Amino acid sequence: MTNNLSAGTRVRARDFPRAEQTFLTANVTNVSSTSYAVGSPETAVWFTAPTSGRVAVSLGAGTGNNGANADRLLVTYEIFEGDPEDGIRHQAAEAKRGLSNPATGADTAQYHGHTTMVDGLTPGQRYYARVVHRVTLGSATADISHRHIAVWPIP
Repeated sequence: MTNNLSAGTRVRARDFPRAEQTFLTANVTNVSSTSYAVGSPETAVWFTAPTSGRVAVSLGAGTGNNGANADRLLVTYEIFEGDPEDGIRHQAAEAKRGLSNPATGADTAQYHGHTTMVDGLTPGQRYYARVVHRVTLGSATADISHRHIAVWPIP
């Protein structure tokens, strides 16, 4: 259930929990999976859903494809209600919620980001958001040099 806060409504701490973020500079090289996979080490955050049931998720990555092919590297996120091992997947990984490498034959990473809104969260529930990635052709020439995810409540 979503509770919309309107002008004049008293906002309490539980209405607006703290924002969470993490980033890793560890490289993920030669990505070959055509199904979404978690990098090693995993880039993820735990967060609490606000009263509104809405959060903004900001994703950033340095991506590149050092091969002379058209393999696209897609970086996005997924969200679980509770633990990702046995929790309910609230938001499945979707390319439209993420980013991709804009060019092939790029020896250096190109850094970019994307922010989207997720709604329908259960107020007060703990969620787990993590960065995932895949390639379109499986050529093992795509690399990720930086991964970042931030989640903050939207009133």
